[in-house]
Amino acid sequence: MNRAWFSRGWNNVHRLRHAGFTEKRPALKWVGSTPVEKAAKPIAVLTYDETDAALLLRKCLALGISVPEEVSILSIGNDPLLSEMQPVRISSIDQNLERGGYEAAAVLAKLMDGGKSASRLIPPQRIVTRQSTDVIAVEHPDVLKAVVFIRNNLSRSIGADQLADALGCSRSRIDKLFAAEIGHSVTTEIQRQRISQVKMLLQNTDLPASLIAAKTGFCTPSHLSNVFRRETGLIPRKWRKN
Repeated sequence: MNRAWFSRGWNNVHRLRHAGFTEKRPALKWVGSTPVEKAAKPIAVLTYDETDAALLLRKCLALGISVPEEVSILSIGNDPLLSEMQPVRISSIDQNLERGGYEAAAVLAKLMDGGKSASRLIPPQRIVTRQSTDVIAVEHPDVLKAVVFIRNNLSRSIGADQLADALGCSRSRIDKLFAAEIGHSVTTEIQRQRISQVKMLLQNTDLPASLIAAKTGFCTPSHLSNVFRRETGLIPRKWRKN
């Protein structure tokens, strides 16, 4: 069931239901209408599951809306296949379903023995951060293009000069725009995105350091390890273990 949920809180949801309306609308229709296409940006959207998140993501990209810079997307469920196999990998809430299964089995056993069990809420385990929420506030269109270019070319050896060439402007202009808009240099932003991507791969995959280095623009695993330790205080292997 492809739905998109929206509200300003449960009070508004209850008001809608009391008035005979619903807080859900077909996701594709919702994406292409006022809430995303015409809303002031940047905005963030929480979707019901990865299917809806993927629909939202692809519709945004078809409309020329940048994810996550203009629309940040967080889903629920953390299905690795659906989350990882998207043009922009989707951040998701891990619902802790394994614990839920054990708790449900314990409740069932108690009921079968004639006991009673009160309702209980099992909290989510974590938010798995991927590209769809990895964003900094950017308003200037040239800086937005630059941030997207960096994200899409992390595996390449890129720097401020290559970025300026790709955008068709001078190196000095790019440096000034970054300093004014986001408060740090192009080099710092490239490094920030690379480290963020390394963390995501360490957390959500079993890829060895050699492949992670290749995917994130580090020339060797030792280069990756040295930079990562400088930024986090830990080498990648220990960070993954922790």
